[in-house]
Amino acid sequence: MKPMIKGCLFCGLPVSVCLMLCNAAALTAADLPMQYYGIPAALPVICGCFAAGYMSGRRGRRRGILCGLLSAAMLCGIWFAAACLLAGRLRIPLWSAAALPCGCCGGVLGVNTRLPMPLPHSHRAAGMQQRLAVLAASRHRPQKQEDSPQ
Repeated sequence: MKPMIKGCLFCGLPVSVCLMLCNAAALTAADLPMQYYGIPAALPVICGCFAAGYMSGRRGRRRGILCGLLSAAMLCGIWFAAACLLAGRLRIPLWSAAALPCGCCGGVLGVNTRLPMPLPHSHRAAGMQQRLAVLAASRHRPQKQEDSPQ
């Protein structure tokens, strides 16, 4: 449960908030009629669900579909509660039908992403190099020297 909460709160929510702010500035500058605001308003939530699923899948390292689905559901719940408070009515938005599968896709992609190799100067790399050196030294077997006649 911990990777899903961290993926939702520390990756999905900031991504969707930043995209919503950029989207609001662009839509204000474009001066479009109100009926055109539906799809551009849903894109930041969908991208945030994908990012939340990706980070939770990457942190959890298994069950990517479940991690992505739960983190996307948490993020959709946060935005749904905010929309209900601001609009004053209870209505299930259509973007939740697209956001949950995007969260699942992000979770699968996060699980299947390779972890980066440790840096050469980090403590993990130093420990790994030391273990490899010990392993190589233990495999080395000196050859017997034959007695040479004098």
